[in-house]
Amino acid sequence: MPASAEKEAFEEAGIRGRISENAAAIYRTIKRLKDRQLILDVVVYLLLVDAEEENWPEIGQRQKRWVSAAEAATLLQEPSLSNLCLSLAASHSVERQQS
Repeated sequence: MPASAEKEAFEEAGIRGRISENAAAIYRTIKRLKDRQLILDVVVYLLLVDAEEENWPEIGQRQKRWVSAAEAATLLQEPSLSNLCLSLAASHSVERQQS
């Protein structure tokens, strides 16, 4: 699964880097379609960004900008995902200070 996450990071945002081997988190969400809802388990991996490409497959479908974890949490519409973002940022910050 990490390879899929790495591929998605490039396709959706033009980001290349080293992805964690183990999942950082898993959360459940509901995806709403026109005629039904799907319950999905989303696996989250951390990515250490090495490069940003100028062009990528979905460039015309997305707007990209870098923000802090705190700002990202305010932009996310799903409360559990906002909390996850802040939690991962806090634990990652502690790890970086120790290394």
